[in-house]
Amino acid sequence: MGSYLASFIVMDLRQLNLLLAVAEHHSFSGAARALHTVQSNVSTHVARLEHELKTVLIDRRTMAPTAEGEAVIERAQRIRSELRAITDDISSMKNEVAGRDALVSAQTGSGKTVAFGLSIISNIPNNNPVKYYGKNID
Repeated sequence: MGSYLASFIVMDLRQLNLLLAVAEHHSFSGAARALHTVQSNVSTHVARLEHELKTVLIDRRTMAPTAEGEAVIERAQRIRSELRAITDDISSMKNEVAGRDALVSAQTGSGKTVAFGLSIISNIPNNNPVKYYGKNID
């Protein structure tokens, strides 16, 4: 069998998600608004995570991540990406298209800027066309 993490640390995905939101919004209240919750909920969960890890993750004066916070945020982003990959994998197994949209711009040889809307599709069932659209921006 595999190995399991036996630990007294009870950090959970919610705490990591809240930490990511604080880092992205540079405030507890901004993270709370984005997640449709209250500021005290966000700060409590981040404080619990800090307590469990025995370190400060967010500098309360600058609202910037500390060095330790940057390390945790980097790993939390990878965890979030892996969780998205799990849902994409399951969708693929069910023969559904899954992915995300992106906006890309490029400059042509004549100096025009072209913006492309792309669907970044992680799985494409057989005989399913990939579509994109573009628009010139002058």
